[in-house]
Amino acid sequence: MLFSIRLKDNKMRNKLIYILFLSTVLVSKGYAQENDLLSKYRKMAISYNQDMKAAQMNIEAAKSKEKSAKTDFLAKVAANANYSYTGNPMELSIQLPGASAPVGFQGDNEAYKGAVTVAQPIYQGGMIRNNYKLSKVQTDIAKDNSESVLLDVVYQTDVRYWNAVAQTEVVQIMDDYIGSTENLVKIVKERVDAELVSRNELLMVEVKLNEVKYLQKQSQTNLENSLLALNSFIGQDLHTDIRVDSLIPASKSADFAIPSVYKRPVIEMAKNKIDVQKSLTSINDGKYRPSLSVGAEGNYSSPGYDFDSDFDPNYAVYVKLKIPIFEWNKRKHEKKAYRLKEDIAETQFQKAKDNVSLEIQSAFSTYKQSIEQVKLNENSLEKARENEAISLERYQDGYSSITEVIDAQLFLHTARKNYVAAKISAQLYHSRYLRAIGATDFFNN
Repeated sequence: MLFSIRLKDNKMRNKLIYILFLSTVLVSKGYAQENDLLSKYRKMAISYNQDMKAAQMNIEAAKSKEKSAKTDFLAKVAANANYSYTGNPMELSIQLPGASAPVGFQGDNEAYKGAVTVAQPIYQGGMIRNNYKLSKVQTDIAKDNSESVLLDVVYQTDVRYWNAVAQTEVVQIMDDYIGSTENLVKIVKERVDAELVSRNELLMVEVKLNEVKYLQKQSQTNLENSLLALNSFIGQDLHTDIRVDSLIPASKSADFAIPSVYKRPVIEMAKNKIDVQKSLTSINDGKYRPSLSVGAEGNYSSPGYDFDSDFDPNYAVYVKLKIPIFEWNKRKHEKKAYRLKEDIAETQFQKAKDNVSLEIQSAFSTYKQSIEQVKLNENSLEKARENEAISLERYQDGYSSITEVIDAQLFLHTARKNYVAAKISAQLYHSRYLRAIGATDFFNN
């Protein structure tokens, strides 16, 4: 079965290209096979993080403002009432034809009025429309900010998780180091008892064993602190017994290209800020355009007709037209200022694109370099294992000194720790690269 898709606009086409790229990078290269624990902790961190909660509330606030701006298109209904007391009310005296004396009228000291007004804006110089457009753009900015926070939260979760895994692996390395040193103590002791070597060699390896045990306690402390940091970040009690992997997987491949299309929230926000400035320019221009509105008012007032002291009903229908005539070039100066702000927003947008492009290129290059470092350290580790085995065998056969064996064991220990450091660097640079291209869909899986 053949499916055909017609892409109606560039935005849809770019989105499809972006999805296809992520599928290529994350699936064909094995990156989609995410660690279940890491995925779980990412979701916990996103759910708990205070910045993430604030970003979500900011979206809701922006949506409420958008709905509020939309109501400005509708008619407004208002009720008002007033009361006044006049010490010297108005008087009127009229001399009527044929009357022997003038006829006088006098108002009341007290006046009351209650009214309901309905007003409908017809044209406000585009201010209502552009205010609504501005509110929609601000909602988009709030959403982009939320995605930016999401990328940071996930990356920080990765940092804490892989650091905990690395410390777990280091503890195991220290346990093995203690085991190999204890085995060497046993071998040297047997050779001392057989009077093949002096007791100095035994003292030397026993001192080395104490040193390794001290380092092992330090590594255990580092592991506990890394677990505390992870628990704190994902919203767990600090002393919760949390599970992490025991080994960091070794990344050995990065043969994919940098995407030509990527979705980075900081770029979207910079782009939307251009629209914000354009809307603000249009809103300001609207102050100097004609405005037209219609309305109706129904009221009860006293005095009423013919100075009647009782409440009488009345109504009014009106049309209001306002045309600015002369503002001493204020409009010209404000327009220039707003246009310059638009240019600044354009400049910031270009700067954001350049910075993101550099960040992606740098993250990609660093990630590829870190993978090469993993391979080099793996090769060194193999040679260190072989060297340690050969040195121990030669010592047992009496062909090498105890210092050579101690140095070989230390070299192996250092090689194992360097291998762990290279692996965690590769994992973190991988996460940094995904953050750089804005892979929020992948992080949400």
